[in-house]
Amino acid sequence: MLTRRRPEKTLGADKVEKGGLEDDILAAATIIGRCLMRAETERKMRRWREQRWLLDQVIQARGLDWDQGRTGKILRNCGPGVAGELQEIGRRVQKFSDISREFSRAARRREELAVESEKAAHFHEAAEHYYVASTFYTNAQWATYEDDNPKRIAWGERRRLCYDKFILYAGRPIERVELPFEGKSLSALLHLPPRMKPGEKAPCILYIPGMDGVKEDNPLSGDPFLERGIAVFAIAGPGQGETRARGIKCTASNCEEAGKAAYTYLSKRAEIDPDRVAIFGSSMGSYW
Repeated sequence: MLTRRRPEKTLGADKVEKGGLEDDILAAATIIGRCLMRAETERKMRRWREQRWLLDQVIQARGLDWDQGRTGKILRNCGPGVAGELQEIGRRVQKFSDISREFSRAARRREELAVESEKAAHFHEAAEHYYVASTFYTNAQWATYEDDNPKRIAWGERRRLCYDKFILYAGRPIERVELPFEGKSLSALLHLPPRMKPGEKAPCILYIPGMDGVKEDNPLSGDPFLERGIAVFAIAGPGQGETRARGIKCTASNCEEAGKAAYTYLSKRAEIDPDRVAIFGSSMGSYW
């Protein structure tokens, strides 16, 4: 049974009750790890600050999967080799503000292992480490709800760098693609089936992740589509992943336009059969 834990007092709590949120209060909260966002953002989020105790209670009771099957998804994509790390992360995460810290810590460890493997010319092993590091950085970003937060931006840069290294050593064709959109561009990844013959045209899945998902969600190995000779074109649509970081937000109609842009691109690729393109959406992506 959940019991209501009294909100912890912070410096200047009497001023908070009167509606005057001062920087010293918010700075103190940040120092002790109570804030996920910068002081100037936190001051606008009084309800989030005052009611976070309830969310923390749920996380203590349910663990990392408090809101979705997070560990199952990571295990599916990264393989059983991450099980121990997920157990350790789960043990250390006792409240919402722990999530970013613990996943970023695990990501750095994996990235260090990747660099060591790379130096030793163990490129298959390096590919796996870089992929897992990218996945962990994604989860670190997930729990920081502030687009221009410096840590979130830094984790996004590390995620991209690690995934680029994975592409380099993956042993199968993966391409980064930029789709012109609203004066900017949508970020996408094209995975082609291994062992395609010259002149062959493959059917293709257009993959749309959920609102808080990313295009890098394709498994490290054993992708059920690629193994069947089906290409996968994964996009970061409006409001998602890298595209969100570029300032392209989701509206009532622009997801449809993003789909058109993706198909237009695929129809011009020599490796893709434009008459055999299907759409696969995950979570909110299935709505779009």
